[in-house]
This record gives sequence, C-alpha cells and structure tokens, in this order.
Amino acid sequence: CSQRIAASGSATSTRCRDARWDAASESQRPGLRPQLGAAKTLATNVALEVVDLAMRVVGARSLSKDMVLERLYRDVRAGLHNPPMDDITYAALAQEALREIAGCWPPSA
Repeated sequence: CSQRIAASGSATSTRCRDARWDAASESQRPGLRPQLGAAKTLATNVALEVVDLAMRVVGARSLSKDMVLERLYRDVRAGLHNPPMDDITYAALAQEALREIAGCWPPSA
C-alpha cells in the first residue's frame, strides 16, 4: 500500500503505516518519523505560501504590529527552524523509498 505525500510541489510515494504515533508501540514509532516529517514539511510550506500571498495582497501594512498577518508571518516562519528540517525530511523519505524498492527487487516473475 502506498500513499502520496505532496511537499514543495512534488509527490513522494511512501509505504502506508497501519499505526499512528499514539497507537504505535515504542518499536514502531521510529518508522513513523519520515511520514511525520513529511506532514510537518508540507504544513509549514503551505502555511508559508498562504501567509506570503496574504501579505502581498495587503501590502506593507501587513508588517505592522497591529495586523494579525505580522504575527502569523512570524509564527509560520518559526516552523522552518524547528526540526525536522526540510532537507532531513527529504533524505529520510528517499531512504525509505529506496528500502521499499530494494524489498521488491528483483521483480517476481
């Protein structure tokens, strides 16, 4: 089973997990990290896009402390500095995809 996770305009196929973090055992949780990282990366990048577009519409006033957009911009940007960083997430997803491919090689006849 595979699912599509969109991040930065690209899609990455990853193996489905039956268990979520809360329901997973301690031994299963490390295997969920790539998907959790993908969710964080996707959410942060989409939020950045939305806030950036809103600020472009409003203009320079959006930088005023009186505007909600100023706080949203600052809060969303903070997501870029919290782990996992995008490059680490992409590397983890690539490693997982390679492990999944290696498990299917050679193709069965």
